[in-house]
Amino acid sequence: MMISYAQNFEDVILSRVFKDIERGFYIDVGANDPCIDSVTKHFYDKGWHGVNIEPLKSHFDDLENERTRDINLNIAISNEKGTFSLWETEIRGWATLDADTALRHEENGYKGFWRDIKSDTLERVCDNNVVSNDIHFLKVDVEGFEKQVLESADFIKYRPWVILVESTVAGSEVENFDKWESILISNNYTFVYFDGLNRFYLSNDKLYLKDRFRCPINIYDNFITIQHYQALLDVNNLHSELLRSENDLKEMKNYVNSLHSSIFWKLLYPIRLIIRFIRKIMRICKCRVLFFFNKLKGKIVKLIYRLLPKLFIYARYIEKVSPRIYSLLLSIRYNLKKKEKRILILNNRSAIIYDELKSAIERKSNK
Repeated sequence: MMISYAQNFEDVILSRVFKDIERGFYIDVGANDPCIDSVTKHFYDKGWHGVNIEPLKSHFDDLENERTRDINLNIAISNEKGTFSLWETEIRGWATLDADTALRHEENGYKGFWRDIKSDTLERVCDNNVVSNDIHFLKVDVEGFEKQVLESADFIKYRPWVILVESTVAGSEVENFDKWESILISNNYTFVYFDGLNRFYLSNDKLYLKDRFRCPINIYDNFITIQHYQALLDVNNLHSELLRSENDLKEMKNYVNSLHSSIFWKLLYPIRLIIRFIRKIMRICKCRVLFFFNKLKGKIVKLIYRLLPKLFIYARYIEKVSPRIYSLLLSIRYNLKKKEKRILILNNRSAIIYDELKSAIERKSNK
């Protein structure tokens, strides 16, 4: 079963078209990440190779590490060789050489910065890196700079079987292929499919493959997404961990059972009984000690309540001897009065509730 990595299933369509090709060749202009949303990852895993062109250094480094069979170029593609200004942003896949696209993003609140990048033509890239003229597909995703990229190619010398070009304004469904489609049509390419994001063009000498673009992706393409595949892997890993835990639990149970049936465990039975008895005695003693302290605490509180009135008789003398003790006595008396008030209020409420209940019972009995 095929694993699809591309953001809009472009690799599924291309896999259907090239189902008879075991080892093909591709050119990816605007390759971006070597795995995430990659149109070429599936083909690379099948044994294909090609040229990845990526102006962002971070993505280029990832391509160098993960695509060792591919030729990876850290440049931009334009209709002339030189140095261009590249607008970069934190949003992956939005880097562009097109000033209007960058301005539109900034007007929508997305921040970015400009830096210089070397640029070359697609024709020169092919001259230097394409051994055979058999290029199976060319993918162009350059955020508004599609016309300049297509103008830089020599479609007479190098004729990719399929060309797919992102054909909507960045971040929208508005199509913009009218700016560059004539370049492909004039070079004997026929439009065959639109997937909502990209337009697919087929070389006129490969029109026998046109029927493979007839249907959108469907169940017969026999694929799953990389997200689905990773979820299945996670489920399998969790299932394996569960089986390991169950095996560990069984081993522990067997160990405990063997321990309980051992002679050593049986010989220790009297000692375990003694330990249980000691623990029970300790719990009883602990409860009695707590009961004793609570009882003693109650007696001390009652004693304080009895002594307080007598202590206030000698309040003047206490104030002279120790003002701190005197203030402490005042605060205790204040707190006692507050509690007395609360008790009175509660007693009054209780009396009212009692009277109401009594009258209700009497009324019910009279009925």
